[in-house]
Amino acid sequence: MWLNYTLAECESIVDWIQQAGDDAELKVCVEFTKTAVEALLMHLNDRKSILAEYFERWKTYADTGREFRTQWKQFVTDARAVSFTHLVVVVAVVVVVVVVVGVMVDKLYC
Repeated sequence: MWLNYTLAECESIVDWIQQAGDDAELKVCVEFTKTAVEALLMHLNDRKSILAEYFERWKTYADTGREFRTQWKQFVTDARAVSFTHLVVVVAVVVVVVVVVGVMVDKLYC
């Protein structure tokens, strides 16, 4: 039940406790409650820090994965473009070589 309090509610309870009267028995109860609420605040702050750290790690992991996929897709696209361009250049060179060799053979035998 006590874990359902928000951080702001816990802080307001601490403020209220600090304004307690002078009754000795009430002061003991108030001090005990104050200590419990402060411990709860510390616990919740620790959990908040841990969750924030986990979130940052997960976000870095997700961003890195997304960036890698983007780079990989770009690499594959570039590789396909280079391969096609390379193929066109090789075919052009082969055609030129065949024409030159054909001309040389014609001159040799004619």
